[in-house]
Amino acid sequence: MTPNRAHHGSGPAPDGRRIPPVAAESPQNVRKPLLFVDIDGVISLFGFPADRRPAGAWLNVDGVVHLLSADARAHLLALSEHFELVWASGWEEKANEHLPRARR
Repeated sequence: MTPNRAHHGSGPAPDGRRIPPVAAESPQNVRKPLLFVDIDGVISLFGFPADRRPAGAWLNVDGVVHLLSADARAHLLALSEHFELVWASGWEEKANEHLPRARR
């Protein structure tokens, strides 16, 4: 009995099934893994003392003012090179409208 081995490339597998080419052979087809990013209280800061405001930038989202963490901006830019960022927030579609511009 021979051990099971992965089959790479197109053509029939040892058991006769047709296997498509491996996606890794084509870098443009490789997707980044997803990373779910919490916004509320992590990127959009709140609850800090008025005399000790963290570094960041104010952002108005439909009349609600948010303080976006300066540290988070740098981390998100670095993470976006390796992951597809997915916003986990009550902001819903507003996150896609506002956060990409705020990361620049």
